[in-house]
Amino acid sequence: MDVLVRVLNGLLMIAIPLGLALWLSARKQIPWAMFFAGAATFVLSQVGHLPFNQFLLSPFTLSIGWVSPEGALTLAGAVLFGLSAGVFEEVARYLVLRYWKRDVRDWDSGMMFGAGHGGIEAVLLGGLALTALMQAIAVRGVDDLSTLVAPEQVGALRASLDAYWSLPWYAALLGAFERLLAITLHLSLTLIVIQSLRADTFSWLGAAILWHAFADALVVFVAAAYGAFAAEAALLVPTAGSLAWIIYTRRTWQVPVAPDLPPPERPQVTKADPMVDRTEIDASKYQ
Repeated sequence: MDVLVRVLNGLLMIAIPLGLALWLSARKQIPWAMFFAGAATFVLSQVGHLPFNQFLLSPFTLSIGWVSPEGALTLAGAVLFGLSAGVFEEVARYLVLRYWKRDVRDWDSGMMFGAGHGGIEAVLLGGLALTALMQAIAVRGVDDLSTLVAPEQVGALRASLDAYWSLPWYAALLGAFERLLAITLHLSLTLIVIQSLRADTFSWLGAAILWHAFADALVVFVAAAYGAFAAEAALLVPTAGSLAWIIYTRRTWQVPVAPDLPPPERPQVTKADPMVDRTEIDASKYQ
């Protein structure tokens, strides 16, 4: 049962974004190119985001005490890391949609792009979850862990294995639940960035950055202070707002097409008869 639940968790993390993309492709006729463009945008954003966090932001927050050596975050530290994610991901999303995928301006294509942006992260994490499960199964029956790791690391490995297998079934499914909420957030963020392009203003891009930063900072801070379950409960707040925006834009962006009407009748213009005798006209002037 414990193995089955963990397999289900990894598969759900992969299936949620792919299922959404399949539905959009089949029902809305949205090409998969939109999905892959969103996925590529996320990967490109991490090319700058991860090195920035590792080499600049992490040392800075550690030096001023906003992150402890054990990894505990203050609220200010959580806000900075949230802003880092918001700036890199939303600016990348904006640039790709403005200069490359210029046809992504409606709700359906925006949903497919957002499914790719948030979905590739879910797919990668789902793959890592399944890989971790296979590794845990492989070492589950090993009595002497010193054959696998250095002697000083045996205690840490044993503790991590015990913690992994002792999780209740609902805790083992937490990853899939988190990805469901995160993908909803990414869908709404894509639609916010599209609104920035539709309205031709940077104010909506700023709103996307702040909304992303708020969600990330909230989850990171609550997770560090109160644990994973509290963090997922806190994530429900921005998810609810994201879902409201998704529903709102679906209703307001779907402009009905006017029915085909027959062209208006043009007034009949009576032209002078060219066969009228010119002499009759000239004679009438003197009567």
